[in-house]
Amino acid sequence: KTFFSRITELDCDNSEKYDQELVTATYKNISKICRNIQKINVDRFDRDNEGLAYLISNQKNLKEFHMVMSERVIYTNIVKEIRSQSNSLTHLSFKGEVKLPKDTFESLIHLKSLSLKLNHECGIRHHKEENEVLSSTNILRALSDSFLPNLENFYLKYNNDVSVPWLQPLHIFQKLISTTRNNSLRKIDIDSKFSIYPDTHIHSYIQTISTFCPLIEFLGICYKDTIYEDFEQLLLNCDRLKILKLEFIKEPLIQIEYDDGEGNRRKYTKIMELLADQSPDPLFKLYLKNPLFITKYNLWDFLDMWKNNERIPLHLELVGMIEVKEDYDEVFENFVRKNILSKYSAIKGKSFENI
Repeated sequence: KTFFSRITELDCDNSEKYDQELVTATYKNISKICRNIQKINVDRFDRDNEGLAYLISNQKNLKEFHMVMSERVIYTNIVKEIRSQSNSLTHLSFKGEVKLPKDTFESLIHLKSLSLKLNHECGIRHHKEENEVLSSTNILRALSDSFLPNLENFYLKYNNDVSVPWLQPLHIFQKLISTTRNNSLRKIDIDSKFSIYPDTHIHSYIQTISTFCPLIEFLGICYKDTIYEDFEQLLLNCDRLKILKLEFIKEPLIQIEYDDGEGNRRKYTKIMELLADQSPDPLFKLYLKNPLFITKYNLWDFLDMWKNNERIPLHLELVGMIEVKEDYDEVFENFVRKNILSKYSAIKGKSFENI
């Protein structure tokens, strides 16, 4: 009793191969002694186990709950008891085939961190579906009904079938961001593509971030030149930005031709000039995914501008460019030697994993 009453973190692993009656009884017995658990990690649960739900309900100060979910289960009892911890719960994450009751996030007003890494499709296939009632277990429905005024970190990654023209639910993300108070958000990382959404929706989304997140420090977002002016305003408003992840939508970028002073006509990319000139002073990490229209010469000009503006050494990563790595190696090596780029700058594979 002495030892277990002091436990503050519990790791759970459960699947259908275990005797569910024994599992349920074990959690109920644990809950008689363990009342001070602050963090619960559930590796995988194939059942909405009432024993785990009971254990959650008996905690005095649960702060973190992390769970890998099964596609066949709707965790009504567990989610209900998670909500019962609303006075203390600050960190919540779900991974896997996530199905949640629509009232999942109700009353979680003290939540500071929400992470959702989904293995399934999540989105709206056609414009006509945008205003349709989503199913009661759809994660978007739960997000749409949420009110998280103290949210500081929001991460969402999901795997959509790229052959289907998915519309990303920007209006739901906007609503969630706009429910925050006192400029609480410090990190927004939504791994989604905007290419088939109307430009007006993207404008509104960027403007929402500029308005409600002036203190943001980490931002992951997609870019196309149609949002250039909104993105420029975002850089001006969000002057504490330290880490920026830009995923380029596969459309040509605006390039402006100029004379290099030696009679050669060259082009610079407008967005790269903006990043060099208008990035907030604290920015020290820049991740560019699929910068297919940024040549090594564009990159060289960008880093020259970064140097001329007397900025701190930049950690730069080009993601999804590993096939043409050799074309950029010379640029990286040159600016690492000059201490314009950090020595950990790199050209990497196809994803933003582990950033």
